[in-house]
Amino acid sequence: MEKVHFCNTSLGKKLIMKKKSGHFRWIVPTILVLVVGLLLHYRLSKAVCREFVFAAFHTECKVTVWGGSKREFDAMQKDILGAIQELHAYFNLYDPESELSLLNASAHKKPYSCCNTLWECILDAREGWHITDGAFDPTIGPLMKLWGYHNKRDTLPTEQEIQEALSKVGFDKVVLNEENRTVSFQRPGMALDLGGIAKGYACKVASSIVQAHDFDRYLLDFGGNLCLSEKPIPGREAFEVGIRDPQNAKKIITTVSVRGVTVATSGNYERSRVIEGRKVGHIMDPRTGMPCDFLPSATAICKNPTLADILSTAIFVGGEPLARKLAKDGHRFLLVTENGLIRIPDDD
Repeated sequence: MEKVHFCNTSLGKKLIMKKKSGHFRWIVPTILVLVVGLLLHYRLSKAVCREFVFAAFHTECKVTVWGGSKREFDAMQKDILGAIQELHAYFNLYDPESELSLLNASAHKKPYSCCNTLWECILDAREGWHITDGAFDPTIGPLMKLWGYHNKRDTLPTEQEIQEALSKVGFDKVVLNEENRTVSFQRPGMALDLGGIAKGYACKVASSIVQAHDFDRYLLDFGGNLCLSEKPIPGREAFEVGIRDPQNAKKIITTVSVRGVTVATSGNYERSRVIEGRKVGHIMDPRTGMPCDFLPSATAICKNPTLADILSTAIFVGGEPLARKLAKDGHRFLLVTENGLIRIPDDD
């Protein structure tokens, strides 16, 4: 059911369209980014601001655009919702008939032939695994299951269970046949979990649709993954994005002025479980089999929406050394540590 709300202000009518759909019931990184004052500044221009909100990836997603007609906006909305619905059908781990579930169930027996969308996402995930030295690894499915994120458990895993799960983790155990577009697992029990890349990939798809409908000023907020157009809000020179204190929802640690990038943040403070009195975060270190908890949050700022999602997860796992290595490729990072904020590069 779709609800349309109109609100009259001195700035004119702002159209807010809310689309309610089923949540994607799969694990995604916790996002700790807030937009500071973004919608307060469009009064400087006569450009109309429109947005619609929908549920996906177990979170709220919002698309905001400036300019264009209502007819163009409605057409763009329809295309985005259709595309996200398709991603749900492909990636939903909790649907045994989704393509990802079918792949996980059979790829250890014989090569699984992927659709274009799943294949492209897996290739992006492989690239992320490679450039992060394994800190990002989509084969963490066995670890997510072990620590109770795919099926609940009341006891902490034993060392033997962790080692057994680790024997099924590692993208080096995945065989990709690029000619036939097939995926094979070298060991039974392996499983891909695309939670660390899905929102970024969806942002990339949605931003392409927005641009195809000739909207050149937009903000996509997919659970805190912010994809920002090169042209900022009318009357502003850039988007002002605030990085929230992961331990205090009302406190902004710092703000960054950005445009034409995606800002993605990962953290464990808002999505965790308690097992035998221990708080267990949902971001796993695929190299040790243990949940990561040494960084409150890690933010990546990249041109590519998919890569931003990957790198925020990887930096949460790999910490400052990995961030400094990846910054050489032009990426920017903000690490919230127990001792304060670290900006990488330092002169950012």
